[in-house]
Amino acid sequence: MTTLSRGTTVDRTLPVPAYHQVARSLKARIDHGDWRPGEKLPTEIELSREYDVSRATVRQALSDLSRDAFISREQGKGTFVLKTPTPLLHDLSLPLGLADRSRTQGLRLDARVTRLERTTRVSASVAEQLGLRPSEPVVALERVMSINDIPSALSLSWLPEALVPDLISTGLVDGSISTTLRDHYDLVAARYENLLEVHGADPGQASLLSVGVDSPLILLAAMSFTAAGKPLEASWTYWRSDRVRFRFDVHASGPEVAHADV
Repeated sequence: MTTLSRGTTVDRTLPVPAYHQVARSLKARIDHGDWRPGEKLPTEIELSREYDVSRATVRQALSDLSRDAFISREQGKGTFVLKTPTPLLHDLSLPLGLADRSRTQGLRLDARVTRLERTTRVSASVAEQLGLRPSEPVVALERVMSINDIPSALSLSWLPEALVPDLISTGLVDGSISTTLRDHYDLVAARYENLLEVHGADPGQASLLSVGVDSPLILLAAMSFTAAGKPLEASWTYWRSDRVRFRFDVHASGPEVAHADV
């Protein structure tokens, strides 16, 4: 028997739209096992009564879940649960590009370039990371990364123009920065510095990633360097929290093993 009492309250005092709250609740209940893959969801009328919202609100919530491949809506039959999309396991211990990581896990990664431009306007922190002089130009990129056609990450990157002088005109190879750097410029990242933070999606990010405003995003701020220690790329990648899992391998030896900090 389906449990219908878990998380069915829509808080109208929140700035988050009601349809997104309903979609988030339904997804949480699917993840919890209230409905198994292949099982039919309640009708729009039943859900609208349960959540005390209009059918239009429920319809929008179901459309969002359908777009993200959590459910399937079949004309004349109803709405059915699909297998929950598998998140990408992003192992930061391995020097693999995202495309390679996704392929090894049977996932298809596509990158859509939404911005590619030359600019001298970057934040002070990015300029410092890249070792740029005042007004020194960079190439700025914005890409939407989709896993199996589901928008999953928004990536912002900055590279010193001196390292990639014709990138604006030639563009990326298969939407990949690492492949382009290797094939066109003979540049390979030898070391990365990574930092993880959690942010709420702003309206622009929410629109590009098909999530609600303030939905949790995991920010992976990364800095890459050549083997000679020269700054190569600064990047901020905002991941949907339901589309990625991060893994870290830590190796210790000697007395540190017994006294590792928790």
